[in-house]
Amino acid sequence: MSESLPSVVAAEMRVLDPLIAAQKLLHLIEGADRSGVLALLVDGATVDDVAGSTELELNVVAAIVDALLVANVVEPVDDAIRLTPDWQTVCSSAGMRPLRATLEGERVGAELLRRVGEGDDYWTLSQDDQVALAASLSPDPTQGALVPTLPVQAAAGAPLEAAASTAQRYLELGCGLAGYTLSLLQAFPHLTVVGVELSADLADEAERRAASLGLQDRFSVVRSNAADFESVEQFDMGFWSQFFFAQSFRAGALQTLFDHVRSGGLVAAPVVQPTGDEPDAVLRRAALLRVMTESWGV
Repeated sequence: MSESLPSVVAAEMRVLDPLIAAQKLLHLIEGADRSGVLALLVDGATVDDVAGSTELELNVVAAIVDALLVANVVEPVDDAIRLTPDWQTVCSSAGMRPLRATLEGERVGAELLRRVGEGDDYWTLSQDDQVALAASLSPDPTQGALVPTLPVQAAAGAPLEAAASTAQRYLELGCGLAGYTLSLLQAFPHLTVVGVELSADLADEAERRAASLGLQDRFSVVRSNAADFESVEQFDMGFWSQFFFAQSFRAGALQTLFDHVRSGGLVAAPVVQPTGDEPDAVLRRAALLRVMTESWGV
C-alpha cells in the first residue's frame, strides 16, 4: 500500500522523533556531565557562570541549557537554572552507582544492540567497554550508598544478606567488578570472599576497588573458568553471577558451586525475570537486555 508523504511524515513524528530525541538527550546529558555542566547546575547557576567555569562558549552553554529545559532536566529558579529535584537525586551519590557509570555502560550496550547479528559479544568489546558495561550493571562499592542497607536487609530475613551476616567464607562465581560483594565486605567485617572471574580486565578492576577500600586482605580473585575452580577449603555460602554465563558454561559452573559450598550452606543463583507488573519503561529495558544476552548465548 502506497503512503502519501504527509502520512509518512506524521508517522515519523509519532514513532521516530521521540526515540531519536531521547537518544540524543542521553548523549547530551553524558557530555554535560563530563564537561562539568551538570555539577554546576545541581545547586543552580547562570549561563554566564557555567560558561565561565567550563571551556564552553557562552552560546553553546545557552543552547545546552535550553535543550535541558525543554527536556525537564533543569528548571529556572530565581535568576539561575537548576537541576530538577529528580535529576538532583539521579546525580547525587545516594544511588547504586554514579550517573556517569550508568550512561557509559548503556552507551556500550546500545552499540552492542546495533550490531546484533554481526557476531559481536561481550568478549569482542575493548577492555574499557567491558569494564564500562559491567560497571553499569552492578553497584559501585566505592560510592558506599548500598552498604548501610545490607544489615537492615539481613535483619529483615533477606536470604543472601542474612547468610552473609553470619558466614565466614563466601565464594562468588563470575564476580565481575564485585560491586555487591565488596559492599557486603564493608557491611560484614567477619566475611572473606573468593571471586572467580574469567575476564582479566574485570578481575583487575575488582582488585583495584578492593585495595582502594582497604579490603584486599579479605577479597581475592582467581582468574579462571568457573568450572575449573578448585579449593580444598569449603565455603559457607556461594553465589553464581550467571548473568554473563553462556549456556555451554552453566552446568560446570553450577557443579563447582555445589562442590564447594558446605552442607547446610546457602547457594544463590538469581535470575533476571520480570513479572510483567513493572512499569512499561522497566519492561522495555528488560526486553532489550534479553536481546543482547540472547545474542551472546546466555
